[in-house]
Amino acid sequence: MIYAVPSQNFHVGNHFSRSPQIVIMDDRQQVRHIIPWNESDNSCNKKNRWMAIIGTYHVKAVVVRHIGKKMLGHLFDKEVKVFASPAKALITALDLKNLPEIRDTEYGRESRNNHRCGSKRGPTSVLSTTSTLSRSQPHKLGVIKRVYQ
Repeated sequence: MIYAVPSQNFHVGNHFSRSPQIVIMDDRQQVRHIIPWNESDNSCNKKNRWMAIIGTYHVKAVVVRHIGKKMLGHLFDKEVKVFASPAKALITALDLKNLPEIRDTEYGRESRNNHRCGSKRGPTSVLSTTSTLSRSQPHKLGVIKRVYQ
């Protein structure tokens, strides 16, 4: 079976689409390819590229630490198995046969923003509509403290 692992310095990356490289390996833990990310890629490009890599390299399983619910759903739709990795695990030391399999999108994290890939609007911020704030102005996030003039 072919595995794809988000990686940082040959350790399992902390977050699926934010890791600086992807390691493609087989079930005998032989590294076949190391694919670097372009740092300027936005998250939509990285997620689309992930899906392209899964198809191109015939990936059947992904090993992750953290992943978003939407991306996890896309992997399940492509019938890719997803396994959870322990923290700070060295990729070449992973026991692939004994990693717990993730079978539900509840393992994934909710998106921090409402940005949707392909939409014309970018991510929105609560603070983007406020130009100046003072110590006494209430805001959607509560009273902002330590604002100096």
